[in-house]
Amino acid sequence: MTVTNTHTKHIYPGDGQRTTWPFTFPLFNAQDLRLWRVGTDGKAEMVSSGFYVDMEEKEVEYPLKEENQPAPVTGEYIVLQRMTPLTQEFDTKRQQTLDLQTWEDAHDLAVMREQELAEELSRTLKFPIQTQTADTDAAAYLATITNLKDQAQEVSQEALETSLQANQNAQAAAQTASQAKQQAQEAQDSLSVYVSQAQAAKEAAQEAQEQAEDFSSAAQNYAQTCQQEKNSVQGLAQTVATQTQQAVNAAQTAQTNAQTAQTNAQSAQSSSQSAQGSAQSAAQSAQAAASSASLADIQNKITNCLTKIPQDINLVLSEGTLTLKAGSKLYIPNGSDVFNEVVTSVDYQLVLGTPTGSRTVFFVANSSNNLGVVVAQKGLNLFSGDTQPTASTQKAYWYDTANNVIKRTLDTGSSWSVLTNATLPICVATFNAGVATSIDQVFNGFGYIGNTMFALPGVSVLIPNGRNADGTLNNTAVTVSSLQTLSFSNQTQSDFGLTATTIFSSANAVYNTVDNKNYNPITGNMMGFCNCGTVETDTTGVITSLTPKTVFHAVDYNDLAKTDSLVQNDRIGFPNLSAKVSINSGYTAPSNGWVLIISSNSNANTEMKFDNAQVYFQGAAGSAASAACGFIPIKKGQVVTITGEVSVKQFMPSL
Repeated sequence: MTVTNTHTKHIYPGDGQRTTWPFTFPLFNAQDLRLWRVGTDGKAEMVSSGFYVDMEEKEVEYPLKEENQPAPVTGEYIVLQRMTPLTQEFDTKRQQTLDLQTWEDAHDLAVMREQELAEELSRTLKFPIQTQTADTDAAAYLATITNLKDQAQEVSQEALETSLQANQNAQAAAQTASQAKQQAQEAQDSLSVYVSQAQAAKEAAQEAQEQAEDFSSAAQNYAQTCQQEKNSVQGLAQTVATQTQQAVNAAQTAQTNAQTAQTNAQSAQSSSQSAQGSAQSAAQSAQAAASSASLADIQNKITNCLTKIPQDINLVLSEGTLTLKAGSKLYIPNGSDVFNEVVTSVDYQLVLGTPTGSRTVFFVANSSNNLGVVVAQKGLNLFSGDTQPTASTQKAYWYDTANNVIKRTLDTGSSWSVLTNATLPICVATFNAGVATSIDQVFNGFGYIGNTMFALPGVSVLIPNGRNADGTLNNTAVTVSSLQTLSFSNQTQSDFGLTATTIFSSANAVYNTVDNKNYNPITGNMMGFCNCGTVETDTTGVITSLTPKTVFHAVDYNDLAKTDSLVQNDRIGFPNLSAKVSINSGYTAPSNGWVLIISSNSNANTEMKFDNAQVYFQGAAGSAASAACGFIPIKKGQVVTITGEVSVKQFMPSL
């Protein structure tokens, strides 16, 4: 190349938000770039780490998002400087073929060094061009500057002393004024006291007059009240006499009613005894029905199965965008055996740059629980274990199981740093140039990272433990209370299971249906665990697939019949109308669901295909005022192609 760009450095002001800094000067090696941060005090400090040089995009990212450091603010500056090493590695031998590109690179490096030296020399003090060599006495020149500086300091000191004297005079004047103000305030306060006392005496006299008037009025009112009470007592005496006669009459009527009630009670007694027997019989029947439907009775009929997998991660794929819904629960490995729980408070749309292929998705949470998305290519730059791995890519991630933290490298594994507040993965998804095309697996209940799988709190199982005396199944119900992990070091394809406290590989254990126990097929010993699924790893122990079993679910026959009658396509289920999304032709279904199309003109051809197989067609017939409608079930992963004049195109996942 040629070196026509004379720039050797760039200076950028901070604004509190910017973290990307481009450079235009030629650069052979990222290590030749120096980053300086100039503080608001004008002091420049060289930054040795915590930034990333992108040689392809010709830009520097600083500070990195996961470092949780503030961006340069107003008044601060970022300086990008090229410093080419003062070495010459171009070496030719006699009779050796000359590589012109290497020869040109060597010349370019020499020019780049000269540019850098010229830039540094431009910032030095220089004598005027007419200065004779004999007059370039640096010591004398510096002595002159020093004398001028001393004189300036003397003048400054005299001005400072004058200012101090003036300040003292001003303080004395202010103190005198303050004393005069205080004396005036004291006089005003004394006057206020006298005024207040006179006002209080006036108010007391007024209050005494008002009380005398109140007493006089109260005496008159009391006399009137006494007269009214006398009249009321006379009227009450007359009322009592009347009510006494009414009470005598009511007593006679009550005696007659009591005799009638006694006769009715004797008749009702026999009916009551009959009803009591029926009630007792009904209660016994209800108790028997409740007993047969109890959870304990159901647990005596099922065994060695998952009974609950919490759906804590709510992930939605629509129009190529992944959205983590509010209320999702994530876990951060935070040293020792501690896993911090993070619950999202809002929806997060995951902007992922330009990844391609199968990727593992996890997050970095800051102190405000805001999430930054991180993706790692499955099987390539994602590791786990207690030994530092060897990375084959510049950027890679490692779950350090010895210290229970997630770490990252930006230099192909030469150094690793803790990725603070990074969560365990939430899913595996497939991307194409940054657009999500499918959610391959969501880590609800169980998940994995590198060589390590994990079981999340809330997973419930039934562990087979023989049979009861009456022959029914004896099971131990267990719920995972804290996050459990299991790491692999070599190739395997086996079952995995849960005990009351651990998760482990069960080495293809055998379940005996006769005595309801799991056994080791090699030793024959009983294994007290529940079989939860299968796991596969490669030769280095990296997990390639993790398939948990489905949770046991008892379906009412009537419900099953309704579902079968609604859909005969592998029980896709009822459409979730509240979760419908608009789609385009070529849409890949992220889950089982339904596709709805409504044509805008029934005179036009409208066609829908799933995986290039035609499933719906509207011919050129009918009235233009009516519109053709198609509502078709679709399976996860199928691609729908839609042609024609269509006004509505929607996808609805199954409930």
